Amino acid sequence: MSTVAEIISRIPVLQELEADQAEQAARLFSVKRFAAGEVIHKEGTRRDQLLLIQSGSVDILQITEGKPSLPLITYGQGDALGEGVLLGEADYFTTAIARTSVDSLVADGDKLREMLDSDDALKIRVYGRVINSLLMRMTRLAPRGTPDSLELCPGNTRTERDLLGDKEVPDDAYFGVQTARAIENFQISGIPISLYPDFIASFALVKIAAAKANRDCGVISSEVCEGIESAAHEIVQGKLLEQFSVDVIQGGAGTSTNMNVNEVIANRALELMGHEKGDYQHCRPNDDVNASQSTNDAYPTALKLTMLTSNQRLLAELKRLVSAFRAKGQEFDNVLKMGAHSSAGRCTHDARARV
Repeated sequence: MSTVAEIISRIPVLQELEADQAEQAARLFSVKRFAAGEVIHKEGTRRDQLLLIQSGSVDILQITEGKPSLPLITYGQGDALGEGVLLGEADYFTTAIARTSVDSLVADGDKLREMLDSDDALKIRVYGRVINSLLMRMTRLAPRGTPDSLELCPGNTRTERDLLGDKEVPDDAYFGVQTARAIENFQISGIPISLYPDFIASFALVKIAAAKANRDCGVISSEVCEGIESAAHEIVQGKLLEQFSVDVIQGGAGTSTNMNVNEVIANRALELMGHEKGDYQHCRPNDDVNASQSTNDAYPTALKLTMLTSNQRLLAELKRLVSAFRAKGQEFDNVLKMGAHSSAGRCTHDARARV
């Protein structure tokens, strides 16, 4: 059983803590449980705590005209909510609702900041992690035509190789060399594929199905299959969306999109398997994640799945619209209205028409 100190030290923004600092921070956390459907925080309210999910899942959404949107992302075990509280208090821009019952560790933002204030060097490192995380998300989602858009990322890089040679890739990026080349080569519409999360989630489902088939056929090991499946499930939940940065219009009939998906899944799978990003000897984007596939197979299959899931939501909304019109028809059934109908090419009006 992991201690609280071990758990919080796995939060990316708190990985700078030394063992004694992690123990000090652990004393600021307390256990809190949320029932399924309970609101954890609401947009527009003050952000004042850091929450770590120990079990269960949480939907992040926005409220529009009093109605919740579809989940923007779903967080699960090991994820943190509200890391921005380390920078200072601010309002939530989204609403968090427990999808299932949730066990969590919660710490007061003021007390965490007070702890950081006691060590300037630690404070700078932690602030740097928080700011860099936010900056990377905005950079990768920015239109490709914006100034300095070719600067994939400041800071540390790793070297990856393809048939064209070596290329530097952001060290914390889950995409790889072929995605990096596509970002530079196909600056066409300025619209990244991350704006179509349903499509990305469908692509991840294709990769899960292919991994299972490849495992059963002996093409990949059970360990690699499990890593691919776990990573792809995170993408289905809406995580790592900012890593999908290639333009929606590109050469190669979607090959760059397929490789973007393959590389993100491979690098996240490597982490889950205990390896470093880019250590492809353990899980390769092309030969493992994309095994037995072609873009000409995977892309249209993902597109059809996207249309299917999107149509299901569209039909649900149309049914709500029909019900709303019927309710209004019943509500105003006793009101006389002007109506028109055509008969033998002539238009006549019936002052007593009802709707």
